[in-house]
Amino acid sequence: MRIPYLFLFFTLLFFLPNNLLAQSEKQEDSTQKQLVLVTTTDGIQRVGYIISDDGREILLQTKSLGKIYIPKANIQSIEPIKDGEVSSIDDEFEIVGPFTTRYIFTTNALPIKKKENYSMLNLYGPEVHFAFTDRLSLGVMTTWIGSPIAVAAKYSIPTKNKNINFGIGTIMGTSGYINSFNGFGGLHWGMVTFGNRRNNITLSGGLMYLGGFGENSYYQAGEYIVEAPAMFQPTLASENTLFTSPVLGIGGVMSLGSKTSLIIDAMFINGSRTRTNYWVYQEKIDATRTKYTVQNKMDSYATSFFYLMPGIRYQKSLNRAFQFSVAGVVFDGESFPLPTCSWLRKF
Repeated sequence: MRIPYLFLFFTLLFFLPNNLLAQSEKQEDSTQKQLVLVTTTDGIQRVGYIISDDGREILLQTKSLGKIYIPKANIQSIEPIKDGEVSSIDDEFEIVGPFTTRYIFTTNALPIKKKENYSMLNLYGPEVHFAFTDRLSLGVMTTWIGSPIAVAAKYSIPTKNKNINFGIGTIMGTSGYINSFNGFGGLHWGMVTFGNRRNNITLSGGLMYLGGFGENSYYQAGEYIVEAPAMFQPTLASENTLFTSPVLGIGGVMSLGSKTSLIIDAMFINGSRTRTNYWVYQEKIDATRTKYTVQNKMDSYATSFFYLMPGIRYQKSLNRAFQFSVAGVVFDGESFPLPTCSWLRKF
């Protein structure tokens, strides 16, 4: 009866170390599955897997440098990286978060990952954007007083070449309570982006329209025969002027380092607004009667607008960024500067 017990005892001794080793390897594998961004106190950033952490230093598995030890006293932050947030496991990592889809005012055609929502606080007001799918995002933009307000949508169309992406976008807004909801506008465009997340250029073109921002009154055309000038009462009419224009845009970003990028944003608008004008012609019929003839004509007035915004973006982490620019604006031949600052945050 002792032989089976001895056999069982030696069997456990034989398999137990192997099981413990397998569990240890499994725990190590599970640790390695967590990709992290390590930022040191001197600003250097490393992307890799934490192999071990003894409380004094961590052992980080990187792609280009292999395994490196980093003292914890020199570590400023350790941020977990979700799937899709970086394109490669390397020291020069490529962030693919929602901020890489924006310039200053305009966007590019690069897709946003699902649920990668972000807010953007500007000097003039806030905007919030929600990614409902890997291609579709919807947003709301307004001023700090809540008027005017606009909704925006963007749909990305990737291609087999990861460095070429197409997209379509639209913005529709209202003047809100400032103009009692009479003012309205829209911008609809298509775009193509060449390049990757760190370095790219986007060409865009579309149509813009604005209307309802002020009524224009005029006399309706016709002939009016009166016996005294005081009796001349032509029919009044009013209209909302409408501004329409094609829109051309160009934007780009160039990496200056692991945290800093140069951004260029420019847009050109050259359209016209329509307005009805009237003329009154007076003709004496006889001693008591006068004929007034009213004629009107719809005229167009050209309006041009151009801005060029070079700026710098500083991305402190995967979830936060700050950018500023000093823009030059030309409106109907008059130029003026337009400095901007924006704070971006992923949530």
